[in-house]
Amino acid sequence: MERIRIYFKPIWYNIIHHKAYAGFCVFGTMLTFVFITILLQVAYVILCDTAPAVAADRIVSVPFVLRDNKGEAVKGLNKSDIRTLMNNVREEVCYTSYHYEAVDIIVNGRYDEYGIYFIDRNYWNVFQFELLQGHFFTEDEMQMSCVIVNENFVRSFFPDKSVINKEIQIEGNTYRITGVVADVSYFAPQGKASLWVPEKFSKNESNDWVETYILYPENMSTETIIRSVTNAYQFFVKTYYNIDKSVSVKQISTEKQFIRKMYGGGLFLEWA
Repeated sequence: MERIRIYFKPIWYNIIHHKAYAGFCVFGTMLTFVFITILLQVAYVILCDTAPAVAADRIVSVPFVLRDNKGEAVKGLNKSDIRTLMNNVREEVCYTSYHYEAVDIIVNGRYDEYGIYFIDRNYWNVFQFELLQGHFFTEDEMQMSCVIVNENFVRSFFPDKSVINKEIQIEGNTYRITGVVADVSYFAPQGKASLWVPEKFSKNESNDWVETYILYPENMSTETIIRSVTNAYQFFVKTYYNIDKSVSVKQISTEKQFIRKMYGGGLFLEWA
């Protein structure tokens, strides 16, 4: 105990007599801690199959901007385009398409702006969120003004954490909360999402583009999966837009490949 006191005596002296330096050291330590925490989160997302993309090696994103062979944008793919494209996928797959919009909301008298995902029913089959309260949208609720929120949203607007059947205002319309899902890492796929609404209520004011993700069956190699989507995409653009080699196909990848490329996963894999 005496030895510890001897060690801490000069430290305490420097803190008292050199406050600016001590504050700088404390602030630097805090920044280091924050950086390490972020780094560990990114590493975990890269190295592990984390929610909601627990099957990241079997989920493939479809480029939502169709480009020609020179890289010029031709159009954004909408739900009709995706249905046509998916008719050319030969495997039994599950896919989801959603539209994102930034909207104004009012909750308990508080105004804010949030990004909302307008989703189909397959969304919850492709992306595996943990359900904490309530339920995912039923078939009937896909025609009703319902909303699913995450934990962070509940903490921000509902201190009592009891939210099922409570209402929020989205763009002046009332939506009933039917479910609460667990938070996921901000760096994970869909990690920025907080609110989900049935696709019927998307106004498509800016555009009708949709982001599409395809979940392939187990026991299929990554090469086979990528080839399946690439062939379907190329057939679609050739048949309907007479484009021989769309550069968009280069963007086709599994979610695991995309995550590793975005966050420098090669470096983490070398360490692992």
